[in-house]
Amino acid sequence: MVDLARKPRAYLVRVTADNRFVLYVNGVRVAAGPSTGDIAHWRVETIDLAPFLRRGHNIVAAVVWNGVQPLKLPANPKVWQIRMAEGAALMKQTAPNFQQSVATGLHIEGKGDAAILSTRLGGWRVRRDEGHGFENGYAQLKKWFYVAGPSEIIDASKADFDWAGPVEIGPGWVDAVSAPEAARRTLVDDPLPQQSYVPVSPGKIVRGDLRGATRFPGRSLVVPANSKVKLLLQRDAMVSAYPQLDVSGGAGATVKLTWSEALNDADLKKGDRNLIEDRKIFGVHDTFLPDGQERTFAPCGGGPGAMPKSRSRPRGSRWSCGACAPLKRAIHSSRQAVLPATTRRSRGFSTSAGGPRASMRTKPTWTRPIGNSCNIRATPGCRC
Repeated sequence: MVDLARKPRAYLVRVTADNRFVLYVNGVRVAAGPSTGDIAHWRVETIDLAPFLRRGHNIVAAVVWNGVQPLKLPANPKVWQIRMAEGAALMKQTAPNFQQSVATGLHIEGKGDAAILSTRLGGWRVRRDEGHGFENGYAQLKKWFYVAGPSEIIDASKADFDWAGPVEIGPGWVDAVSAPEAARRTLVDDPLPQQSYVPVSPGKIVRGDLRGATRFPGRSLVVPANSKVKLLLQRDAMVSAYPQLDVSGGAGATVKLTWSEALNDADLKKGDRNLIEDRKIFGVHDTFLPDGQERTFAPCGGGPGAMPKSRSRPRGSRWSCGACAPLKRAIHSSRQAVLPATTRRSRGFSTSAGGPRASMRTKPTWTRPIGNSCNIRATPGCRC
């Protein structure tokens, strides 16, 4: 928590993470990144938090995730051993193949009054999100070569939906710790602007086996208990989007969202995107497991989608749907173009609790979360 005597005019922080982050202030999504680089050119960007701050108590929080699986190599590996390890990793990797990683962590460097948020000063708390994980996309497709972003699984009965709130709820919150190995990264200023995050239409129903399905997603849809339903939504234009599905009820259900830029014929070949009747969807899917409460399911990563398809076996669930698309960067964050690095700045990072996805509340330089993802939040409690 950051206490402010007055709303600041400017509150600048430089932020990055290994491997990906989304930054929140008082529950509002502020920024996401970093754009793709490499260990010698790790992107860091400057964000002004002032528009999102207020007089009094403020919560700065971030969700950080890392699906990079390190290659299993002997000491001083030969080229052929590296190639063999890369091939074996195709069926296990849970990050885009081009992603590099040193250790999962968050790095924030505050300027002026915002220095209180610097991760090197301490004050960050971290908790692993046990309900959010990743699956290998290549294993889902099997017939096709695939090295892009992983599919995601969100289990609502285990996920932490309140991590960015004003208080820590539930066990597992610990102080974040520094990660000295992060010094291997060389930070460089990110030349790309922060991406826009705006609502876009998820498309329209073009096929479904539920009565009244065509009114979805404009209106909510009730799926009868103990049934299996398939809905096919089509967008006329491709977008790189983060799907969002609002669900109530449906404890014990399984909801899958599959993305593909076109449907496939009997030979799994794609053609005219307007052909629907005798075609099937074939692509990577995300999985949501409702717990019966009102929940919003939103994967960390996005996918270029034209035709999301959902299927479930819910116990009386109500669905509504939407999508938010990052429009300003050249390409969606997990598939961004790598531009030539320019100015080199500082070295240093810090991490806490270690591993792929974590929610983090303010504390150290680079903080290491443990597990698939973690939530990190700021709790210095100082007045500026």
